[in-house]
Amino acid sequence: MELQELQTIWAEYDRKLDRNLHLNMQLLRQIKLDKAGSKLSSLFYYKITEMIILAAAVIYLGSFVSDNWGKPQFSLSAIAICALFVVCFVYDVKQLSLIRQVQRGFNAAIAPLQKKIEQLKLSIVTCVKCALILLPLYPLLLLLAGKMVFNVDFLEPARRTYFLSNAAVAIILIPLAVWLIAKLSAKNINNSVAKTLLMGSGWYQANAAYRFLGEIEKFEQEA
Repeated sequence: MELQELQTIWAEYDRKLDRNLHLNMQLLRQIKLDKAGSKLSSLFYYKITEMIILAAAVIYLGSFVSDNWGKPQFSLSAIAICALFVVCFVYDVKQLSLIRQVQRGFNAAIAPLQKKIEQLKLSIVTCVKCALILLPLYPLLLLLAGKMVFNVDFLEPARRTYFLSNAAVAIILIPLAVWLIAKLSAKNINNSVAKTLLMGSGWYQANAAYRFLGEIEKFEQEA
């Protein structure tokens, strides 16, 4: 076999190898994108459900404030809890926007998509931190639940001692809430406490999507 023929065979072999490598890369990219998309889709609908619940709670609390405006122990408590729910609702809107941006950008470069998912994860962590504020505020929830469910006022003389004892416990819980919030930091995000606090928040779906995109980026760099 002449040298020219051998070079032609090798050139054709290289072209086939490059084509197969390109097809394999496209297939891998699509598989990983499908997995990331699945995680983000489940997170999207989870956040929609969460927003519906928050919106219903805000509307109900708004009506409750209107009906009990002359009773500050109820109206102010409801306003405080309602404000916290509104903050969480706003963060959910932001998270939905980020999810859609990532889903629409699947044909673009991986790095910008990872950056948006990092923003999504940060927003989810912030929401969990807001929820932890409810820990020392639970006497307000107790006060509201007493009125809403049983139509009783825990600040009445006959029940005041019970409420004040719960308020004292809430004060003791402030350091715990601060400690738990501190645990939700970038350097502690993988410890057991943080993992427990993030359960059910959507953080794991977002992190899984980020990991799938990272696998694509790693393979592209190695290729």
